This record gives sequence, structure tokens and C-alpha cells, in this order.
Amino acid sequence: MGAIVYVYSCGLMALFGVPAYFLLRRKNLVRWWSSLFIGLLVGALMATVIRLPNQPRVEDLLVMALTGALAGLVFWLIWSRGVDPAARNQVTGPKAQE
Repeated sequence: MGAIVYVYSCGLMALFGVPAYFLLRRKNLVRWWSSLFIGLLVGALMATVIRLPNQPRVEDLLVMALTGALAGLVFWLIWSRGVDPAARNQVTGPKAQE
């Protein structure tokens, strides 16, 4: 069962997570709180989509939103370990000529 869930999770990550990351990175907003918030929104969206055409149950919405928030926070923790601290806080833009 885990392999099946993993395949669907990877697809949804590619569909929602990757564009959200690039948008946040472009705006220089990749922070723990923004990753957590985006994960929460994507989790809530998935709870809604899974239950269509009916409304999502509160339990499903809560569990999937919190799972998405946790996934966003874990993403940020992994991402922040691989980024140079000086480059993380730098505003992205045209490079200055040396």
C-alpha cells in the first residue's frame, strides 16, 4: 500500500509542490512558515479533491492539512541544510559585475 501512496504523492508533489517552491524562491520567500503554510493549503486542497463531488469531512480535512503542513516543514528543513546561509538571505536578481 505504501508504494501506491508514494507514487500518487510524488505526482501531487510535482503538480503542486514544485511550482509553489519556484514561486516562493522567485519572491525570495522560502522560509519555514511559508513552506508550512503552502503545505497546509495543498493538504487541504487534496482533502477536498479526494472527496469530490461531496464536501470533505472535517476529520479528513484536518488530517490531510496537518500532514501537508508537516511535509512542507520537512521540505524546508531539508532545503535549508543544503543552502549556504549567506545565499539563503540574499535577494535574487541580476548578478553584480566584478
